[in-house]
Amino acid sequence: MDVHKEKTTGIKLNLTGRTNLPWILKLLLLLALFLKESGASFSVAPTCEASASKRHRNHIIRIGVILPFEGDMLWRLHLVRPGLEHAVDYISSRPGLLDNYTIELDYRDSRCSEVYGPLEVIDMYTKRTADALLGPACPYVLAVVARFVKIWQIPLLSATGFESAFTNKNEYGLTRLLGHYTGLGQFIGTIMKNFKYRSIGLMTFDYLDQGKGRSDCWFQIEAVFLEIKRHIAPDYDEKTGETFNNTDPNQIDTILKALSKISRV
Repeated sequence: MDVHKEKTTGIKLNLTGRTNLPWILKLLLLLALFLKESGASFSVAPTCEASASKRHRNHIIRIGVILPFEGDMLWRLHLVRPGLEHAVDYISSRPGLLDNYTIELDYRDSRCSEVYGPLEVIDMYTKRTADALLGPACPYVLAVVARFVKIWQIPLLSATGFESAFTNKNEYGLTRLLGHYTGLGQFIGTIMKNFKYRSIGLMTFDYLDQGKGRSDCWFQIEAVFLEIKRHIAPDYDEKTGETFNNTDPNQIDTILKALSKISRV
């Protein structure tokens, strides 16, 4: 199936094989039940109101899915789409969940770009073609979209958004489904408190090309750094951290030796 051409899919699907059904099912069910009970939807220009009103009169819930169509990300569309559509089919076949309602999925290509991804969301917002949003998966796209929906008051759920910044609910209107790196920081912080460690060396991989943004490893270590700084050692600074950008054993050995001279762990 060409995901670039066929964007909207209804519920009458018969998919087989293994999928990520459990968390996807919870995600879609949560969104759909919320929209059913609250009647929440995009609220924009009167010129767009007719099509949205018709959709709601027909008991159609449309969810915008913003994911990269191509690339090497874990959350690219061709890996996630079977699970999403299986979940839609599963929900629609269970009496008492969403009787007389139809769930539609509107797929949009984020390109993992903080420019093109938000433009797709703005297009759905201005045309009032979706009632809630799922994704984006790429953190730099998600950061922009989550700021938008905080103002628009639109439901946004993502299976990513692990970065510590997204814990700020005053800035980001986001519901995360799979935890966050802040929990990792708290876990490490608990260990440090238990053993009374106050000096810890941090070592992480980061991209040599900063045009790619920060790596997932960098964001994980950031959460640990912030936990130490805020709750354990306020005078802790970045001098006890080192980054590397390749797997050269000599470089890693040099960093480890340097950190061992200024840290307990």
